[in-house]
Amino acid sequence: MASLYTKLRLLHSLLHGERALGGPVWLVVELTRRCNFTCLGCFFHSPAVRQSGLPNEPVQDLSSELVEKICAELPALGTRHVILVGRGETLLHPRLFDFLAAFRQAGFNTVEVFTNGTLLDRRMARRLVHSGVDLLRVTFWAVNPEEHEQWHPGTSASLLEKRLEGLRLLAEAKQEAGTSRPEVSLEMPLHRGNMDNLAQRVEVALGGACDLVTFTYFRDYDGPCRHLTVSPEDAETLRPALVEAGQRLEAGGVRHNIPAYLARARAGHQAYRDLPCYVGWYGSYVNVDGTVMYCSRCSEPMGNLLEQPFSGIWHGQRYREYRRRTVTRAGLESLGPVCKCANCCLVPENEQVHRVFRWFTPLARKAAD
Repeated sequence: MASLYTKLRLLHSLLHGERALGGPVWLVVELTRRCNFTCLGCFFHSPAVRQSGLPNEPVQDLSSELVEKICAELPALGTRHVILVGRGETLLHPRLFDFLAAFRQAGFNTVEVFTNGTLLDRRMARRLVHSGVDLLRVTFWAVNPEEHEQWHPGTSASLLEKRLEGLRLLAEAKQEAGTSRPEVSLEMPLHRGNMDNLAQRVEVALGGACDLVTFTYFRDYDGPCRHLTVSPEDAETLRPALVEAGQRLEAGGVRHNIPAYLARARAGHQAYRDLPCYVGWYGSYVNVDGTVMYCSRCSEPMGNLLEQPFSGIWHGQRYREYRRRTVTRAGLESLGPVCKCANCCLVPENEQVHRVFRWFTPLARKAAD
């Protein structure tokens, strides 16, 4: 997750009980809410969702003002990792490359970008190679025309080949520039509708000029596609095929996260109930309108960057209260519908922290205000 210094600072903060002694280890920044693609499992733009998960707000794109504030304030707090996402498609933002340059100049030494890959042409590939992005995460729900029709309803299956061609163009651009950056991770959600087609997913990865395959635990957050979530029993059935897939990927020089995926799938839909939540110490989320969230699935805002400094929000009373509540199961459950924790994507991170911090829990104290 971070350097030894950062981990020790995190432990010190946890022992304090409420107050983080530095900034978040990583900051997730929402770039845009506009999207050019349809994914059935998306809880913002899916046609299966009766009502969009996006608030009806005029702000659709992150502003330059917010980027300037992030760059001025977060590195000073010790944050060095920024993750650019979108409730839409990140590459649609007209100032993406200006923002990438700003993050680099500000001192962020790790920059990740999520994308659906539909806009990866030769020019975009070359710009990404020269942008300083460390990791490009390209989501692949479908690996053949039949799957594309099923999981991307209303979009042309020709986009599948276009995305694969985009990956090849990116690999060519990296070779021309003599660099290995950005690394490319194919983000492949596994669910009950596609987990029987692992072999073709491996073929796509091996031919897709990627460095890493990340099988992701499908998260519907109790929405209309919750029946697709892989159960612990499914995970055990899937295990032999995943082990074989891992061996094929390794033989082809492609890294993977299969052990971590299996561990997450075995933990199941309600895994969050068995763990404290530590995200309030190691991560934060900024929406396009400047709203700072405890995490992307907790709807109560901690503050707004357009109205106050990030440090005032991060060290403020709302954050302190949430940290105090989420480190116990009873406290986390008391948040009720405010935090939609089913199928939580942060279970692996929380497990990583808890493996160490559980031994220090008796020493933790509640800080004085």
